[in-house]
Amino acid sequence: VVLYANARHWDPKLFKANLQTYALFTGAYLILMHGISGNLTVKVWTGFLLALPAMALGLTAAFLIEPKINSRGFNYIVLLMLLVMGIKLILG
Repeated sequence: VVLYANARHWDPKLFKANLQTYALFTGAYLILMHGISGNLTVKVWTGFLLALPAMALGLTAAFLIEPKINSRGFNYIVLLMLLVMGIKLILG
């Protein structure tokens, strides 16, 4: 999805809106399937609750930084993150 959006040269607002919609539906489906499969254990929920403060901190940082990043900078960050993830996948 990220590669497609980047190849289409969407502006950052459209890019983020589409990515968030995709993540919402994919995440909801995954949670439903894990719930049906019985994978949502106490250990999983404990890990989720422990991760909430870090998620809140990251979300707050994103809201503060986002207005300061222009369209070109956003595209650069997306490409840089794709490069890093690709290298990690290749190296294992």
